[in-house]
Amino acid sequence: MDSISGMSVFVRVAELRSLSTAARQFGVTPSAISKTLAKFEAHLGIQLVHRTTRQVSLTEDGRTFFERCKRILADVREAELEASASRTAARGRVRVSLSAGLDRWLLLPQLSHFLDRHPDVNVELTRSEEVGDLIGDGVDVAINSERLTDSQLIQKQLGSFETCLVASPGYLKRMGPVTTIESLSRHQCLLDGREARPSEWKLVVEGIESTLTIAHRLTAHSDDALLALATAGYGLARVPVRAAEEALSSGALVRVLPKVHFEERVLYAAYAQVTHSGPRVRALIDWVTQLATTARPAGGDVVRLHSVTSLEAPAAPAVAIMNGMHSVSAPRRSSAKTGTRTRLT
Repeated sequence: MDSISGMSVFVRVAELRSLSTAARQFGVTPSAISKTLAKFEAHLGIQLVHRTTRQVSLTEDGRTFFERCKRILADVREAELEASASRTAARGRVRVSLSAGLDRWLLLPQLSHFLDRHPDVNVELTRSEEVGDLIGDGVDVAINSERLTDSQLIQKQLGSFETCLVASPGYLKRMGPVTTIESLSRHQCLLDGREARPSEWKLVVEGIESTLTIAHRLTAHSDDALLALATAGYGLARVPVRAAEEALSSGALVRVLPKVHFEERVLYAAYAQVTHSGPRVRALIDWVTQLATTARPAGGDVVRLHSVTSLEAPAAPAVAIMNGMHSVSAPRRSSAKTGTRTRLT
């Protein structure tokens, strides 16, 4: 027995005090209303109404139950109205998981605009470098640079950002300037462990595309960690220009090989199909897409590069930094070799 349907029939009969009048409003026969009410009483195990040929009156149990049913049906109608309105109006909480640093240089400076535009949306920000169990963790959408292999999640490309190579003035004074691509082999390079091939740096110089395979010493798993390592003088870091703006403006870091175009950082949003139906999630994804688009410098698509040049750096223990944890592995070397270079058309 459908309790909500039974309550609806019972409340309407109790309000109208008539089976026939209630039947007309429901568009059914009086006998159908009578049968529904009888089944509902049998389901409850109590008698709700007294029936006569002329009118219907409530029993003692019926009067008590009637007041509860009215409140329950009112709550159901309110919930239905909210659900219907949510198809067009963003409201409720949206929990966002971000790569460390994205909140600082991408979202937080503009977040007030989103909140002003959607006054009924509450935003909760968390930091994570991995897309885990979104539903289990209560996350509506994860925003980062990670390509997903989980077929249960939807991934949407939001945009891309120009990247640059940076180092501290102290490091360059100690190790010498970087004047050419080939001179990178004499320097310590800090790699981004979130990338599929972190030791491959893709770039374009004067229309010539190349991929450099670099033996590394330090690997970090966030832009903030890469910037911190570079500022501390550990080596050269490739990070989004937007992420490095503050350090570049203050002089803590300087740009290296500024005429070289490095591959852009692609930004993705990951979400479960069930959560994407909510307008609050759609509103946030659309807003971040707009941020990524307006923040992106003029230029073409992400460069696709194929040729390889391997540069060997001095051997040293490789250190991975992830969420504050350090692990040391044996040093890795790559033999120096030069591959072909292909001119872009």
